[in-house]
Amino acid sequence: MRIGKFLVHHSGLRFPPGPVFGSSDSDEAGRRIYTAIAGQPPAPGVTLSESALKERSRRSIIDLFRVVNGQAELYRSLRGASDLVWQVVANEVSLAIELSPAEVEMAVVAIAKGRRAFLSFGANASVGSTPNVPHLLVEVDKFVSLDDATKELAAADRHIDANTLQGLKIDIQAHVGMIVGLTNSLLDLNIATQRPWPPAYFPVSDMVVLATGSVVRSLGGIDAHNRGEPVVPGSVHSSSAPADYRTALCRLALMNYTPDKDWALFLSPVGFLSRELRQDWYETLGEQSKAFAPINRFLDYAYDALGSRGKTFAVGMLTHWLLKPGDVERVADRSATDAINIWTTHPTIRRFGTVLVFCRIENKIQVIWYDPSKYDKTIRMRYAQRATEIFAYREVVVDRIRTWASGKGLGLHSRYWGGLVDPQFEGDSVQQSLSFLSRVVSADRIGNVLPATDDTAGFNRLGFSITES
Repeated sequence: MRIGKFLVHHSGLRFPPGPVFGSSDSDEAGRRIYTAIAGQPPAPGVTLSESALKERSRRSIIDLFRVVNGQAELYRSLRGASDLVWQVVANEVSLAIELSPAEVEMAVVAIAKGRRAFLSFGANASVGSTPNVPHLLVEVDKFVSLDDATKELAAADRHIDANTLQGLKIDIQAHVGMIVGLTNSLLDLNIATQRPWPPAYFPVSDMVVLATGSVVRSLGGIDAHNRGEPVVPGSVHSSSAPADYRTALCRLALMNYTPDKDWALFLSPVGFLSRELRQDWYETLGEQSKAFAPINRFLDYAYDALGSRGKTFAVGMLTHWLLKPGDVERVADRSATDAINIWTTHPTIRRFGTVLVFCRIENKIQVIWYDPSKYDKTIRMRYAQRATEIFAYREVVVDRIRTWASGKGLGLHSRYWGGLVDPQFEGDSVQQSLSFLSRVVSADRIGNVLPATDDTAGFNRLGFSITES
């Protein structure tokens, strides 16, 4: 940990003896933060100079604080006291490894504390007017000023609202604060909106995704009443950049969802069967794999939607890529020089799009799995050499659903697979999946689009066949 401390001990920061992050040298969170900031250890036989490692650390700290400062309105609105701030930051920042929201908060607080200690030791009170000041200190000082001002607001709140805030649930305060913060961010971006944005009826789990910078910039102000500029159908496809999938899903939800709808749409594309797999691909793919959620997060979202939120349907888009042993290594060779464009050019990374729809029937779940490869021959031909991987992938997904349902005390009512395809999107599973999603969520109710739960003939007419539960 002594080496790690050296890597974060930049000019203008002062840390006391002992670990910078965590409570002891054996603290796992502290080790992960050092790795996230300074990077993974080099491969065997490869050495990096101390200056190169320290430059890695400097860039990572700058990136981290830029993301936090980019959420200044949100931080102020939530008075810096909500886990939601750190969920949003963790969802957006790109470091050498993924950090949890709590680990992100620990890193930011510790580095800001180091800056405060340096300033209180008798150094210049501010670096803002110093020529050629390191960018790292500019970003850290912005956060220190933001945090100080936010604490003053929180103190004023406690003085003024000591009585009115009693008994108010923290999650409701955070929800309202997030809406206020994001709406204020839109005003700063000169996006005209007369209504709070995002709409207050979205749950907090959706708000975290809608608060992502790329989503705010692309969709800020769009809702069921203001649908924005028309989007060219098929513009998002199986070789699009990861952020495009998230934006497409958020657009569908913003334009079509209102509280009376019978569905909930998971706003992140599901790209991994586990969090560990996502981490394996994280650095290889230029940190962009975090735009994809592991399937367990969708299952948790679906349970909440079908349970406490009272929805009949929970919907998610799966955008898996089909892996063979050694794929990570092969892609890593290309990614080393082209980590951004690899998403749009490397055939191994072409996503295989499908849609999962869960329907709650009392204490059972009906699974409707839209898979355009059943009727789109071009898709089947494109993935012919990956047929074994596709079969294995389907089996794992079904097994995860069974395990999830059983663990929640739910039975499986029935499973349907397939679905008719749109000829204009022949050959692209993601375009077909988004087309299906658009048809389903743009209706008044999904229950008006899909057949009744026991209407096997109706499902057959829509191209679905029943499979063994």
